[in-house]
Amino acid sequence: MARITLPVKPGTGGTGGSGLGLPATSVQVVNLNATTTWYRATVAYSQADSNVDQIQFFAGNPGGGAALKITWWNGNNELRNAASTDQRVAHRVYEVHESAGQGRSKKLVWEVSTNPADPALRTTIAGVYGTGHATMPGYLVAPFGIDAPNLKPTAYQALTLGSGITASGDPYESPGARGEYPDITRLCGSIEIPANTSAGSTLFTVPTGLRPLTKTKKISVRTTGSNIATVLFINTAGQASFNISSGASAGQLGLDDITFSR
Repeated sequence: MARITLPVKPGTGGTGGSGLGLPATSVQVVNLNATTTWYRATVAYSQADSNVDQIQFFAGNPGGGAALKITWWNGNNELRNAASTDQRVAHRVYEVHESAGQGRSKKLVWEVSTNPADPALRTTIAGVYGTGHATMPGYLVAPFGIDAPNLKPTAYQALTLGSGITASGDPYESPGARGEYPDITRLCGSIEIPANTSAGSTLFTVPTGLRPLTKTKKISVRTTGSNIATVLFINTAGQASFNISSGASAGQLGLDDITFSR
């Protein structure tokens, strides 16, 4: 059975605590009329969140221990939620119920917004549209953008060039590699390959952390200048090589947008 803890004893007006360590004037029970009662916190705001919770809801502990605090308003009256088990949702928002006879929700069903003095000027920071929305059913929207550092590409790191291999230089990018979510390596730049570079010679080495993890990668490429169609191998040590000689003419290999999954 759920347990509810209030910092005051409900009654007809007045103030007081109920053994939770709150001062007698911490919460005021206000009667607006004969049928409406609400609670007003009167304790000073706590930047450190050290005030005693205003209201607490508890649930039975699946592990058999003490009851778990599931929902509570902290001492600053800010709502908090916690899951009751590792398989439960701590907070859920539903669309309009089908029994309402209105179909599915057609506007935002969950929203974070700005809080201006004039409510008409509120702006959505993030929200979720109902599945009945005409153009964005079920969409998560964030007009100001979403920052997800783990999803962002890493900065490019320089490739270590093999013996005799040089960067092509302007107007091309410097030879490099970066990581992209979830396990993609992307190359960039251009390299100059001397004539008669033998098959298996290391052209460049991919930095640690961006190399194939378990298997050698096999990528079809073509050089310019020498016009050699060949296969570029990149092994788990990050070493890249051709499967054939570069031929009697020097050539150039563009690396831009060569990608492989690690």
